[in-house]
Amino acid sequence: MAFKIITENDPIQIEALCVVIYGEPGIGKTSLSFTSNTPVLLDFDRGLKRSVGRKTALSIEKWEDAIEFLKSEDFKSLNIETLIIDTAGTMLDNFIAAYCIKNDPKNSRGGGELSLQGYGALKNIFKQFVNELKSRSMDVIFIAHSEQVKDGDNLKFQPKMTGGSYSVLMEIADMVGYMENRAGKRTIDFNPTERHIGKNTAEFSLTEVPHYTAQEYGQFMGALMQKTKTKMSELSDQQKEVLQKVGQYRDSISQSEDPDELLLMLQVIRELEVVVRTQIEKLWNDRYKAVVLDLVGSVADYADANRVLELVQKSPLPIQKTLKQSLWKQAKEKNIQFDKDTKSFIEWEEVSAEQEFSRGQKQEPAA
Repeated sequence: MAFKIITENDPIQIEALCVVIYGEPGIGKTSLSFTSNTPVLLDFDRGLKRSVGRKTALSIEKWEDAIEFLKSEDFKSLNIETLIIDTAGTMLDNFIAAYCIKNDPKNSRGGGELSLQGYGALKNIFKQFVNELKSRSMDVIFIAHSEQVKDGDNLKFQPKMTGGSYSVLMEIADMVGYMENRAGKRTIDFNPTERHIGKNTAEFSLTEVPHYTAQEYGQFMGALMQKTKTKMSELSDQQKEVLQKVGQYRDSISQSEDPDELLLMLQVIRELEVVVRTQIEKLWNDRYKAVVLDLVGSVADYADANRVLELVQKSPLPIQKTLKQSLWKQAKEKNIQFDKDTKSFIEWEEVSAEQEFSRGQKQEPAA
Protein backbone atom coordinates (compact mmCIF):
# COMPACT_ATOMS: atom_id res chain seq x y z
CA MET A 1 0.00 0.00 0.00
CA ALA A 2 1.48 3.37 -1.04
CA PHE A 3 -0.50 5.52 1.39
CA LYS A 4 -1.23 5.62 5.11
CA ILE A 5 -4.31 7.07 6.75
CA ILE A 6 -3.56 9.16 9.85
CA THR A 7 -6.59 9.89 12.04
CA GLU A 8 -6.96 12.90 14.32
CA ASN A 9 -6.16 10.65 17.30
CA ASP A 10 -2.88 9.35 15.90
CA PRO A 11 0.38 10.99 17.06
CA ILE A 12 2.77 11.98 14.28
CA GLN A 13 6.38 10.86 14.51
CA ILE A 14 8.72 13.73 13.62
CA GLU A 15 12.13 12.39 12.62
CA ALA A 16 13.75 15.55 11.25
CA LEU A 17 13.33 19.32 11.26
CA CYS A 18 14.20 22.07 8.81
CA VAL A 19 15.39 25.12 10.74
CA VAL A 20 16.30 28.63 9.60
CA ILE A 21 18.44 30.89 11.81
CA TYR A 22 19.05 34.40 10.51
CA GLY A 23 20.11 37.76 11.90
CA GLU A 24 22.78 40.37 12.37
CA PRO A 25 26.38 39.67 11.26
CA GLY A 26 28.55 38.41 14.11
CA ILE A 27 25.61 37.66 16.41
CA GLY A 28 26.70 34.01 16.76
CA LYS A 29 24.43 32.14 14.35
CA THR A 30 27.06 29.57 13.37
CA SER A 31 28.18 29.03 16.97
CA LEU A 32 24.57 28.51 18.06
CA SER A 33 24.00 26.00 15.27
CA PHE A 34 26.94 23.95 16.56
CA THR A 35 24.96 23.34 19.78
CA SER A 36 22.61 21.04 17.84
CA ASN A 37 22.91 17.24 17.91
CA THR A 38 25.99 15.74 16.15
CA PRO A 39 26.36 18.63 13.68
CA VAL A 40 28.41 18.87 10.50
CA LEU A 41 28.73 22.24 8.76
CA LEU A 42 29.02 22.95 5.04
CA ASP A 43 31.15 26.09 5.12
CA PHE A 44 30.10 28.13 2.08
CA ASP A 45 30.64 31.47 3.85
CA ARG A 46 34.16 30.83 5.21
CA GLY A 47 32.89 31.76 8.68
CA LEU A 48 34.04 28.64 10.50
CA LYS A 49 37.13 30.35 11.91
CA ARG A 50 34.94 32.89 13.74
CA SER A 51 32.67 30.36 15.44
CA VAL A 52 32.86 29.35 19.08
CA GLY A 53 32.88 25.64 19.96
CA ARG A 54 33.22 24.60 16.34
CA LYS A 55 32.55 21.00 15.34
CA THR A 56 33.17 18.98 12.17
CA ALA A 57 32.95 21.05 8.98
CA LEU A 58 33.46 20.66 5.24
CA SER A 59 35.25 23.33 3.21
CA ILE A 60 33.40 23.83 -0.09
CA GLU A 61 35.22 25.09 -3.20
CA LYS A 62 32.46 24.54 -5.77
CA TRP A 63 28.89 23.26 -5.83
CA GLU A 64 29.97 19.87 -7.13
CA ASP A 65 31.84 19.34 -3.84
CA ALA A 66 28.60 19.51 -1.86
CA ILE A 67 26.84 17.05 -4.16
CA GLU A 68 29.81 14.67 -4.07
CA PHE A 69 29.93 14.83 -0.26
CA LEU A 70 26.26 13.82 0.07
CA LYS A 71 26.96 10.73 -2.06
CA SER A 72 30.24 9.81 -0.37
CA GLU A 73 31.19 7.16 2.18
CA ASP A 74 32.54 9.98 4.35
CA PHE A 75 29.02 11.32 4.69
CA LYS A 76 27.76 7.93 5.89
CA SER A 77 30.63 7.41 8.31
CA LEU A 78 30.06 10.73 10.09
CA ASN A 79 26.60 9.63 11.32
CA ILE A 80 25.33 13.18 10.94
CA GLU A 81 22.26 14.13 12.94
CA THR A 82 22.27 17.81 11.96
CA LEU A 83 23.59 19.26 8.70
CA ILE A 84 24.30 23.01 8.82
CA ILE A 85 24.30 25.17 5.67
CA ASP A 86 26.34 28.33 6.26
CA THR A 87 25.08 30.51 4.70
CA ALA A 88 22.11 29.79 2.45
CA GLY A 89 22.55 33.10 0.62
CA THR A 90 26.23 32.52 -0.18
CA MET A 91 25.52 28.96 -1.29
CA LEU A 92 22.95 30.28 -3.77
CA ASP A 93 24.80 33.36 -5.02
CA ASN A 94 28.39 32.09 -5.19
CA PHE A 95 28.05 28.35 -5.72
CA ILE A 96 24.75 27.26 -7.25
CA ALA A 97 24.63 30.34 -9.52
CA ALA A 98 28.13 29.59 -10.86
CA TYR A 99 27.12 25.97 -11.39
CA CYS A 100 24.03 27.05 -13.38
CA ILE A 101 26.08 29.33 -15.65
CA LYS A 102 28.78 26.69 -16.15
CA ASN A 103 26.21 24.08 -17.19
CA ASP A 104 24.31 26.35 -19.58
CA PRO A 105 25.58 29.73 -20.92
CA LYS A 106 21.94 30.76 -21.49
CA ASN A 107 21.61 31.02 -17.71
CA SER A 108 23.89 34.07 -17.80
CA ARG A 109 23.54 37.60 -19.10
CA GLY A 110 26.39 39.52 -20.72
CA GLY A 111 27.86 40.75 -17.44
CA GLY A 112 28.07 37.29 -15.93
CA GLU A 113 24.90 37.71 -13.87
CA LEU A 114 22.07 35.20 -13.89
CA SER A 115 19.48 35.61 -16.62
CA LEU A 116 15.77 35.10 -15.99
CA GLN A 117 16.22 31.50 -17.15
CA GLY A 118 19.20 31.22 -14.80
CA TYR A 119 17.16 32.27 -11.77
CA GLY A 120 14.66 29.57 -12.65
CA ALA A 121 17.44 26.99 -12.88
CA LEU A 122 18.90 28.14 -9.53
CA LYS A 123 15.52 27.77 -7.83
CA ASN A 124 15.06 24.28 -9.27
CA ILE A 125 18.51 23.10 -8.15
CA PHE A 126 17.96 24.50 -4.66
CA LYS A 127 14.58 22.78 -4.46
CA GLN A 128 16.15 19.46 -5.49
CA PHE A 129 18.87 19.96 -2.86
CA VAL A 130 16.32 20.64 -0.10
CA ASN A 131 14.27 17.59 -1.10
CA GLU A 132 17.40 15.44 -1.06
CA LEU A 133 18.24 16.62 2.47
CA LYS A 134 14.69 15.94 3.66
CA SER A 135 14.92 12.38 2.36
CA ARG A 136 17.98 11.73 4.56
CA SER A 137 15.91 11.88 7.80
CA MET A 138 18.30 14.28 9.49
CA ASP A 139 17.85 17.76 10.91
CA VAL A 140 18.96 20.62 8.65
CA ILE A 141 19.82 24.15 9.79
CA PHE A 142 20.04 26.90 7.19
CA ILE A 143 21.97 29.94 8.42
CA ALA A 144 21.21 33.24 6.68
CA HIS A 145 22.02 36.91 6.99
CA SER A 146 19.08 39.24 7.46
CA GLU A 147 17.77 41.93 5.16
CA GLN A 148 14.99 44.50 5.46
CA VAL A 149 12.17 44.35 2.95
CA LYS A 150 9.09 46.46 2.41
CA ASP A 151 5.95 44.93 3.93
CA GLY A 152 3.08 47.32 3.29
CA ASP A 153 3.97 50.52 5.14
CA ASN A 154 6.53 48.75 7.34
CA LEU A 155 10.05 47.42 6.98
CA LYS A 156 10.51 43.81 8.06
CA PHE A 157 13.61 41.63 8.58
CA GLN A 158 13.72 38.32 6.72
CA PRO A 159 16.39 35.79 5.68
CA LYS A 160 18.51 37.13 2.81
CA MET A 161 18.14 34.71 -0.09
CA THR A 162 18.10 34.93 -3.86
CA GLY A 163 14.88 34.94 -5.91
CA GLY A 164 12.31 32.22 -5.46
CA SER A 165 14.58 30.17 -3.19
CA TYR A 166 13.30 32.16 -0.22
CA SER A 167 9.73 30.97 -0.73
CA VAL A 168 10.90 27.36 -1.22
CA LEU A 169 12.71 27.39 2.12
CA MET A 170 9.91 29.17 4.03
CA GLU A 171 7.39 26.60 2.84
CA ILE A 172 9.28 23.62 4.27
CA ALA A 173 10.83 25.26 7.36
CA ASP A 174 9.55 24.05 10.76
CA MET A 175 11.40 26.70 12.79
CA VAL A 176 12.47 30.18 11.69
CA GLY A 177 14.33 32.23 14.31
CA TYR A 178 15.62 35.81 14.18
CA MET A 179 18.79 36.52 16.21
CA GLU A 180 19.69 40.00 17.42
CA ASN A 181 21.28 41.87 20.30
CA ARG A 182 18.78 43.31 22.80
CA ALA A 183 20.11 45.43 25.67
CA GLY A 184 23.49 43.72 25.44
CA LYS A 185 22.02 40.20 25.38
CA ARG A 186 21.83 37.82 22.43
CA THR A 187 18.28 36.66 21.74
CA ILE A 188 16.50 34.44 19.26
CA ASP A 189 12.81 34.97 18.47
CA PHE A 190 10.84 32.35 16.56
CA ASN A 191 7.63 34.37 16.73
CA PRO A 192 6.52 36.22 13.58
CA THR A 193 6.19 39.91 14.45
CA GLU A 194 5.61 43.22 12.70
CA ARG A 195 9.38 43.68 12.39
CA HIS A 196 10.64 40.21 11.45
CA ILE A 197 9.70 36.85 9.90
CA GLY A 198 9.35 33.82 12.18
CA LYS A 199 7.88 30.34 12.52
CA ASN A 200 7.22 29.01 16.01
CA THR A 201 5.58 25.58 16.14
CA ALA A 202 6.60 24.99 19.77
CA GLU A 203 5.35 28.43 20.87
CA PHE A 204 8.65 29.60 22.37
CA SER A 205 8.70 33.06 23.91
CA LEU A 206 11.54 35.46 23.11
CA THR A 207 14.57 33.41 24.17
CA GLU A 208 17.87 34.64 25.54
CA VAL A 209 20.84 32.70 24.17
CA PRO A 210 23.17 31.70 27.05
CA HIS A 211 26.80 32.77 27.06
CA TYR A 212 29.03 30.16 25.46
CA THR A 213 30.65 29.46 28.86
CA ALA A 214 27.31 28.58 30.47
CA GLN A 215 26.61 24.90 31.10
CA GLU A 216 23.26 24.97 29.27
CA TYR A 217 24.83 26.42 26.11
CA GLY A 218 26.44 23.17 24.95
CA GLN A 219 23.18 21.54 23.76
CA PHE A 220 21.04 24.68 23.59
CA MET A 221 19.89 24.46 19.95
CA GLY A 222 19.50 20.70 20.19
CA ALA A 223 17.16 21.15 23.17
CA LEU A 224 15.02 23.72 21.34
CA MET A 225 14.73 21.44 18.34
CA GLN A 226 13.77 18.45 20.49
CA LYS A 227 11.03 20.48 22.20
CA THR A 228 9.71 21.40 18.77
CA LYS A 229 9.66 17.76 17.68
CA THR A 230 7.83 16.80 20.87
CA LYS A 231 5.27 19.56 20.34
CA MET A 232 4.67 18.48 16.75
CA SER A 233 4.48 14.78 17.60
CA GLU A 234 2.29 14.65 20.67
CA LEU A 235 -1.29 15.72 21.16
CA SER A 236 -1.61 18.18 24.03
CA ASP A 237 -3.90 17.34 26.96
CA GLN A 238 -6.30 20.00 25.72
CA GLN A 239 -6.36 18.49 22.22
CA LYS A 240 -7.03 15.03 23.68
CA GLU A 241 -9.91 16.40 25.76
CA VAL A 242 -11.39 18.17 22.74
CA LEU A 243 -11.12 15.04 20.59
CA GLN A 244 -12.74 12.95 23.32
CA LYS A 245 -15.69 15.35 23.58
CA VAL A 246 -16.07 15.53 19.82
CA GLY A 247 -16.06 11.74 19.62
CA GLN A 248 -18.74 11.43 22.30
CA TYR A 249 -21.06 13.94 20.64
CA ARG A 250 -20.39 12.49 17.20
CA ASP A 251 -21.59 9.07 18.35
CA SER A 252 -24.68 10.46 20.09
CA ILE A 253 -25.65 12.60 17.10
CA SER A 254 -25.13 9.96 14.44
CA GLN A 255 -27.15 7.37 16.38
CA SER A 256 -30.14 9.59 17.20
CA GLU A 257 -33.40 9.17 15.26
CA ASP A 258 -35.41 11.53 17.47
CA PRO A 259 -35.58 15.22 16.39
CA ASP A 260 -36.60 16.33 19.90
CA GLU A 261 -33.57 14.58 21.33
CA LEU A 262 -31.36 16.25 18.73
CA LEU A 263 -32.81 19.67 19.64
CA LEU A 264 -31.92 19.06 23.28
CA MET A 265 -28.39 18.17 22.17
CA LEU A 266 -28.20 21.42 20.22
CA GLN A 267 -28.86 23.43 23.38
CA VAL A 268 -25.90 21.72 25.04
CA ILE A 269 -23.69 22.05 21.96
CA ARG A 270 -24.25 25.82 21.85
CA GLU A 271 -22.84 26.10 25.38
CA LEU A 272 -19.61 24.27 24.52
CA GLU A 273 -16.25 25.96 23.98
CA VAL A 274 -15.80 27.22 20.44
CA VAL A 275 -13.08 24.69 19.50
CA VAL A 276 -15.48 21.79 20.21
CA ARG A 277 -18.67 23.45 18.96
CA THR A 278 -17.29 24.30 15.54
CA GLN A 279 -16.29 20.69 14.92
CA ILE A 280 -19.71 19.18 15.64
CA GLU A 281 -22.22 21.83 14.52
CA LYS A 282 -22.06 20.74 10.87
CA LEU A 283 -22.46 17.11 11.90
CA TRP A 284 -25.53 18.06 13.94
CA ASN A 285 -27.00 20.10 11.06
CA ASP A 286 -26.57 17.21 8.62
CA ARG A 287 -28.11 14.70 11.02
CA TYR A 288 -31.07 16.89 12.00
CA LYS A 289 -31.81 17.65 8.35
CA ALA A 290 -31.78 13.95 7.47
CA VAL A 291 -34.12 13.03 10.35
CA VAL A 292 -36.61 15.80 9.59
CA LEU A 293 -36.59 15.05 5.84
CA ASP A 294 -37.55 11.47 6.68
CA LEU A 295 -40.51 12.84 8.65
CA VAL A 296 -41.45 15.15 5.75
CA GLY A 297 -41.70 12.13 3.51
CA SER A 298 -44.20 10.53 5.90
CA VAL A 299 -46.52 13.56 6.16
CA ALA A 300 -50.07 12.42 5.32
CA ASP A 301 -52.35 15.10 6.79
CA TYR A 302 -52.38 18.59 8.28
CA ALA A 303 -51.57 17.32 11.80
CA ASP A 304 -48.42 15.61 10.53
CA ALA A 305 -47.50 18.72 8.57
CA ASN A 306 -47.86 21.00 11.61
CA ARG A 307 -45.75 18.67 13.73
CA VAL A 308 -42.97 18.74 11.15
CA LEU A 309 -43.37 22.51 10.63
CA GLU A 310 -42.66 23.01 14.33
CA LEU A 311 -39.45 21.03 14.00
CA VAL A 312 -38.49 22.98 10.88
CA GLN A 313 -38.97 26.31 12.64
CA LYS A 314 -36.69 25.20 15.49
CA SER A 315 -33.89 24.26 13.10
CA PRO A 316 -30.89 26.57 12.52
CA LEU A 317 -31.20 29.02 9.63
CA PRO A 318 -28.60 27.30 7.39
CA ILE A 319 -30.89 24.27 6.97
CA GLN A 320 -34.29 25.83 7.58
CA LYS A 321 -34.94 26.95 4.01
CA THR A 322 -34.25 23.49 2.56
CA LEU A 323 -36.57 21.83 5.08
CA LYS A 324 -39.39 24.32 4.44
CA GLN A 325 -39.18 23.81 0.69
CA SER A 326 -39.39 20.03 1.11
CA LEU A 327 -42.32 20.29 3.53
CA TRP A 328 -44.26 22.62 1.22
CA LYS A 329 -43.72 20.29 -1.73
CA GLN A 330 -45.04 17.34 0.30
CA ALA A 331 -48.05 19.38 1.51
CA LYS A 332 -49.01 20.28 -2.05
CA GLU A 333 -48.77 16.66 -3.12
CA LYS A 334 -51.09 15.67 -0.25
CA ASN A 335 -53.45 18.58 -0.93
CA ILE A 336 -52.85 20.04 2.54
CA GLN A 337 -53.81 23.71 2.88
CA PHE A 338 -51.66 26.35 4.62
CA ASP A 339 -53.40 29.23 6.41
CA LYS A 340 -51.36 32.43 6.33
CA ASP A 341 -53.30 34.03 9.18
CA THR A 342 -52.67 31.21 11.66
CA LYS A 343 -49.38 30.25 10.01
CA SER A 344 -50.32 26.61 10.19
CA PHE A 345 -51.65 23.78 8.03
CA ILE A 346 -55.42 23.17 8.18
CA GLU A 347 -57.97 20.73 6.85
CA TRP A 348 -59.48 21.72 3.50
CA GLU A 349 -63.00 21.81 4.92
CA GLU A 350 -62.07 24.45 7.49
CA VAL A 351 -61.45 27.02 4.76
CA SER A 352 -64.61 29.01 3.98
CA ALA A 353 -65.36 30.35 0.55
CA GLU A 354 -64.87 33.86 1.89
CA GLN A 355 -61.40 32.97 3.30
CA GLU A 356 -60.54 31.19 0.09
CA PHE A 357 -61.42 34.28 -1.94
CA SER A 358 -59.38 36.64 0.28
CA ARG A 359 -56.29 34.50 0.63
CA GLY A 360 -56.22 32.36 -2.50
CA GLN A 361 -55.80 28.64 -2.61
CA LYS A 362 -52.72 26.74 -1.37
CA GLN A 363 -50.63 29.65 -0.24
CA GLU A 364 -46.96 29.03 0.45
CA PRO A 365 -45.79 29.52 4.07
CA ALA A 366 -43.42 32.38 4.76
CA ALA A 367 -39.74 31.50 4.38
